[in-house]
Amino acid sequence: MENYTLVIEGDENDADFMTQLTNIDSEKLELVKKVVEAIKANPDKHNWENAWEDYKDKLTKEEYEAFNEMVPWTEFGIHTITAIKITPQITWENLLLGEYHGSMG
Repeated sequence: MENYTLVIEGDENDADFMTQLTNIDSEKLELVKKVVEAIKANPDKHNWENAWEDYKDKLTKEEYEAFNEMVPWTEFGIHTITAIKITPQITWENLLLGEYHGSMG
């Protein structure tokens, strides 16, 4: 089973972008592809603002919740997923103590 790093970029409010990186396997990649197809079929500019209501005819509640855990969030959430990218799994070497809080555009 192959492993990937999933990169999801979201817009919180008027171009306040945030990014989340999540390591996933092939099974989760199939879920991501299913969500991408649902988003592409949704003409709404704010494609994640009312996500469960918008996609409940295309995703099960469990699929929605599993994907939503990979979406970047702040206290206000996001209204739009602006990008979804995958790459073979990235292995990081921590060169400085602490957590990474940046963006990987």
